[in-house]
Amino acid sequence: MTKPTHRPAPNRNAHPDEGHLGAYLDGELPSFAALRVALHVRRCRACADAAAELRALDARASQLLRAFTPAPPTQPSRHRRGS
Repeated sequence: MTKPTHRPAPNRNAHPDEGHLGAYLDGELPSFAALRVALHVRRCRACADAAAELRALDARASQLLRAFTPAPPTQPSRHRRGS
């Protein structure tokens, strides 16, 4: 006879860590996990604030990358002289 394992039930009210929150915002979580995080963020002010802060950091990082990314080289025009 095998002994049943006694694992603690997952805490469904636990705050997502920063990695899970970031993965949720990036659309990288499986659908059920994303739903759990989304519902938690809707009812938890601290996590909603953390999500907003991560979104703002992401927007700022994207803005800085665009500012420091060189523009693609332009093609020289092909005008004929004397035609």
